[in-house]
Amino acid sequence: AAAAAAAAAEEPAAAPPPPARAPAPQVKLGKVDKKLIAWAAKNPDAIAVSRHNVQITDTAACHAIAGCPALVKLELERTLVTDITAEAVAMRLGSQITNLNFGYVEI
Repeated sequence: AAAAAAAAAEEPAAAPPPPARAPAPQVKLGKVDKKLIAWAAKNPDAIAVSRHNVQITDTAACHAIAGCPALVKLELERTLVTDITAEAVAMRLGSQITNLNFGYVEI
């Protein structure tokens, strides 16, 4: 019993669990976001999305990326997308993207 107690005393304490992540903020979708999401749902075989000078958010852009896995062209110039959309492109579309334009956005 003494040996078991000594062995238990030598083992490091278990690390505390990581802190819980705060839930993602709920984004209110605008008309342009809703249109892009609906378009992506109707066009899952699309290979190109081009939207310029509109209030598209990461939420809608990520829906389009997930809903259109064959995309090779994604142009979201002067929109509201951020690094979240850029990460989604990298993770979901990878090297198949041949034309990517995030001009004038906060990435």
